[in-house]
Amino acid sequence: MLLVDDLDINLKVAAGMLKPYRLRTDTCLSGEEAVRLVQERDYDLVFLDHLMPGLDGVETAKAIRALGGRFEKLPLVALTANAISGMMEMFLENGFNDYLSKPIERPRLNAVLERWVPAERRRAETAIGG
Repeated sequence: MLLVDDLDINLKVAAGMLKPYRLRTDTCLSGEEAVRLVQERDYDLVFLDHLMPGLDGVETAKAIRALGGRFEKLPLVALTANAISGMMEMFLENGFNDYLSKPIERPRLNAVLERWVPAERRRAETAIGG
C-alpha cells in the first residue's frame, strides 16, 4: 500500500500503525509523487491525505483516476482531520472509495483494510486488536 501525506511525522505515525499488519507499505510526501509511484508499482490500496500543498488529496485522486485502466478501480482512502458531516459524500464524489478520520482509530483501520485489501494479500495478523 501507499501512504501519502505532506507531513513526515504523520507518515511515521500511520506507518507505525500499519506495521503490525505486515503489509508492504511505501510512503511519499506529495500528490505529484503519489501519481508517479502508483504508475511504477502495483498497490492494493492508497491512503491520501486530504489537505496537502501542490496536488491535494482530491486533486491527486482525480489525477490517479484519469490514468484510466486499473487506476479507475484502485482503492483510494482519504485521510482527513475534517470528519464533519458531508465529508464522506464529498470524497466519494471525487474518486475516493472510503475515508479515515485522523487520529486514526485501530478498529476503523481494521475495517478499511479488510474491505479494500484482497483476502489473499492479508495475513492472519491483519485482524489485530479491536
